[in-house]
Amino acid sequence: MKADLALSTPKHIDQRLNRPSLKSGKRPLRIAYFSPLPPIRSGIADYSWELLPLLAKDASISLFAEQPDGVASFVKERFTLLPISAYSEHRFSFDLALYHMGNSLHHRAIYQAAQRFPGIVVLHDYGLHHFIAAATGTDVEYSKYVRELTYVQGSEGANRAWRIRYGQEPYPLFELPLNDRLIDRSLGIIVHSQVNKDKLLANHPKRPVALVPMQMPIIEARSRRNELDLRTGTLIFATTGQITAERRMDLALNVFARLLQSYPKAVYLIVGQVQDEIGLASIIADLGIQKKVHVIGFAPDKQSYIDWTATADVIINLRYPTVGETSASALRAMAAGRPVIVFDHGTYSELPDEACLKIPPMDEEALLEGMLLLASSLERRESLGQLAVDHIRLQHDPSVIANQTISFIHELFASIDGRYGGVS
Repeated sequence: MKADLALSTPKHIDQRLNRPSLKSGKRPLRIAYFSPLPPIRSGIADYSWELLPLLAKDASISLFAEQPDGVASFVKERFTLLPISAYSEHRFSFDLALYHMGNSLHHRAIYQAAQRFPGIVVLHDYGLHHFIAAATGTDVEYSKYVRELTYVQGSEGANRAWRIRYGQEPYPLFELPLNDRLIDRSLGIIVHSQVNKDKLLANHPKRPVALVPMQMPIIEARSRRNELDLRTGTLIFATTGQITAERRMDLALNVFARLLQSYPKAVYLIVGQVQDEIGLASIIADLGIQKKVHVIGFAPDKQSYIDWTATADVIINLRYPTVGETSASALRAMAAGRPVIVFDHGTYSELPDEACLKIPPMDEEALLEGMLLLASSLERRESLGQLAVDHIRLQHDPSVIANQTISFIHELFASIDGRYGGVS
């Protein structure tokens, strides 16, 4: 039955499956929702699945995915799902399109749709240079990469692109966000941090921008410590989330090796998909800590990821440099009541001082001092963890975030008098 429904028009499907309430006299908006979706290994896919049921209370939502057949069955059972290629035909059934944009190739078709059919963009990563380079930086399509740098920097951008092409200059992946074209084509932007809102307003002062924090539910977790066969009193440090070069595992593990001199029973968990290029096995071997590091790898589902996060006594969540992302892994660790150590820069600087431990970026001695401080006091760890949970409850409540999102969409829709591709 569901397969047949997927061939119907979004208007008919939404009337049957998505029945939002009507608040404040406003009719429910009809939203075309573009995002990576489960089971894609993407924090934005998880974000969307947590947010969608809440948005659907006050809006009629249809999902658009590049490959609908690969979307998880539990998503298809709840929402209308259509291929992105079908949006052109059905776009006048919707009031607005909502595009979730991140810095990975999972967003290629979403980016193209947002260029063709302007809507509201949720800019999860301020910088999109990694995405643009991956999508256009091949020999066949390099002229597109040249065009993107030219759009931002004019002739100097074109010259720079060719210098990069011939190895005369490295990719400026963090220096240039390459988000201008997307922002210029958008009707409005949603970001998760004040620092990104300030950047957007400085560079695009006429673009409507809303600061909507990243939602983060408090989910009950179960420690998996008993699966590690550890001695009583073992102190567990951990890094969770996708393990990229920017997560600075070399620095974290080097400091951990030094910490073992004071806490020889400590261990380190690494929970998440590890990118091959960081050479994690070599880092661990060179430090001689093979027996002290447990590489859990990619957690197969959100609950197991949360459980492994809750297994740790201290979470080390380093990232440098950044592309302006708000760290879901840091917020999820805080939601689990874990004390978190982060670099004090970018969006991380907006975390309250009392809810996490912030240190200067790439400061090895400061990291060692912070790890020793938390290792020395169970009371301090528990206090910091409780303050972290309190912050998540206060600032990242999913229902509040959903209401803020819907309110901004309503405000933007009203400001353009419904002239964008909607129906009355």
